[in-house]
Amino acid sequence: MATSIENIQLNFELKEHQKSAIAYLLEGNDVFVVLPTGYGKTVIYSIHPELFRMVKKIDNSVVLVVSPLVALMRDQKEQFLKQGIESVYLGEKLDKEICKKVCDGLIPILLMSPESLFSGVWRETLSLPVYQKCLSAVVIDEAHCVEEWGKEFRKDYSRLGELRSILPNAVMLALTATATKQSRKEIASYLQMQD
Repeated sequence: MATSIENIQLNFELKEHQKSAIAYLLEGNDVFVVLPTGYGKTVIYSIHPELFRMVKKIDNSVVLVVSPLVALMRDQKEQFLKQGIESVYLGEKLDKEICKKVCDGLIPILLMSPESLFSGVWRETLSLPVYQKCLSAVVIDEAHCVEEWGKEFRKDYSRLGELRSILPNAVMLALTATATKQSRKEIASYLQMQD
């Protein structure tokens, strides 16, 4: 795994916690990451599709990122574009060409809210054989929202564990800057994360 990580051309040096999380993911483990704001948690999943392709020797790999705020997803999409990483926010109107690329599993990072995730069209898309094969990770960005919002405010957060039955081959990556030991246990339980 270390060799694969070293083979990725980056304009910066990966930090140890980033390397550890990436290595665990590539080994097929669920990972819960609690690191301060600004540490670079996004890097962990932004390079995952390319690394996963290299390690598994497959044509394409997709990461599904569940995020709470439209503004955050749009900002991430812009940042990925600057880095040359193709991504799409699945909550806005998409043209036919982009929809086809999404349905064919050709866009490496899919950004969506929990509500979009459980809408009929995207849930069906994720059930397609291409996603059973190429979806390598489900990322829950701002994972503290699962516990804080999932019970009353945005109930689809409490349903994210259903992804285990839809995408049984994908590892789960939970990211947050704020989670106590107790809340981490509760979030991991909601998400059906494996130890």
